[in-house]
Amino acid sequence: MAVIDAAHIQSLTKQLDEAVPREGHVEVIPDPNDLDYRRIRANQLGYLRLGIEFLKAAYASPESGGKGRLLKLDLAYLESLEHRYYSFERCEDVWSPIWSEEPASAMSQIVSWLIGVFLVASFLIGAFSICRWLFNAVV
Repeated sequence: MAVIDAAHIQSLTKQLDEAVPREGHVEVIPDPNDLDYRRIRANQLGYLRLGIEFLKAAYASPESGGKGRLLKLDLAYLESLEHRYYSFERCEDVWSPIWSEEPASAMSQIVSWLIGVFLVASFLIGAFSICRWLFNAVV
């Protein structure tokens, strides 16, 4: 794992925060056809400010009295990104798997293959029987 110089990143984030004006504009547009899909539309300053706010969130302390890991981000000035619509949580174990899968043993692979062959054979025998029954009914 790479070593992160937190102080250097925080100083760079502070420099960016001071250098980029807060006149950015960001909109979150819901898709009327897909309730799970949102489109983010922003101008250049909006994307820069959004990135800076997320950089600041990496070192922000969680809200006091909140749900432990929720962060307070200052996004209200970016138009439609008000805090009432979004919550941001820092969770360091996001990428760790919930469970680990062990590779399947040779025996379980053979059994799976045999079950598959049995199901396909049953389907073919059933389909053949139905076709024969229909042919006899028509003739």
